[in-house]
Amino acid sequence: MNKQRSLPPAQQSVQRFVDRFNSDEEVWRKFALKRIRRRAKHPEWSEAKHRAVDLLEFARRRSPEDCIGR
Repeated sequence: MNKQRSLPPAQQSVQRFVDRFNSDEEVWRKFALKRIRRRAKHPEWSEAKHRAVDLLEFARRRSPEDCIGR
C-alpha cells in the first residue's frame, strides 16, 4: 500500500526517506539505555570500539531496507 498516494511524485521519494530516517531514529533511541550500561560496564574500551559495537547492534536491530521497485 502506498501511503504517499496524495503526494506529488517528487515528494514521495523524499517522504520515504524521511520515514526511513524516523524509523531508524526510533530504533536508535530504543536501545540508548543499553548503550549507556555497556559504556559503564566496559570503561576500558575506546570510544571507537564503543561506536563500532553500537553501529553493529543498530544494523542488527534495524529493519531491512525494501529494495523492491528501485
